[in-house]
Amino acid sequence: MARLTTAGGLMILVNIGFLIAGILLLRFKATLESSGWADALTDTEYENTANAATTMVLLLGGIAITMAIVGIIGAIIQNRLLLLLYSVIMVVAMSAFGVLAGTAFTFKTKMTDWKDTAFPAEGQETKLAETFNAVYCYAEGYYYCNNATAQEAYETFFPNASTTLCRTIFLDVAIDWSGTMVIAGLLSAIAAAAIVALACFARRSKSSDERMTKV
Repeated sequence: MARLTTAGGLMILVNIGFLIAGILLLRFKATLESSGWADALTDTEYENTANAATTMVLLLGGIAITMAIVGIIGAIIQNRLLLLLYSVIMVVAMSAFGVLAGTAFTFKTKMTDWKDTAFPAEGQETKLAETFNAVYCYAEGYYYCNNATAQEAYETFFPNASTTLCRTIFLDVAIDWSGTMVIAGLLSAIAAAAIVALACFARRSKSSDERMTKV
């Protein structure tokens, strides 16, 4: 087995971080579904969007875990072709995580603007409010009584609740989640860039070792 270089060792450490990030994404998806948000959006015009979002989180988590394992193996065995392929994929991942961070930042900015403005902040919020003002209450009901549907729990625990009171709470949740995605996307993009650099150093070290061996 080839001697593990410094770049390879650092690459393993960074990929362990990627592995943890992937696991956290999968846990986030499970938490999101168990909280009742997905159930609350059933049979609404936002159901497909919610399903697409949770599927995307699942895919990102799976891809992060897979790439972390491939990166660790590549750093250990120092296969130049594998490291090259890994570098190309990580460049694509870096771009994807950058787009994710930018999109989340834009969404967070919009939600913050809405929070600082009286309802409706703009015409689009009026449309969103028809579903999402009630969604938070549905989800909380489901959270406290997860053996019933979200709407049944809401009707049981909050029969006289005004859904307009949920606006601020919903926006806080949206801002918090989008802020988390901004940080995660940005850190992942930076980590991907670092991994690309380390993979290049690992390939170069492998090439140097091969030349030294021939000499």
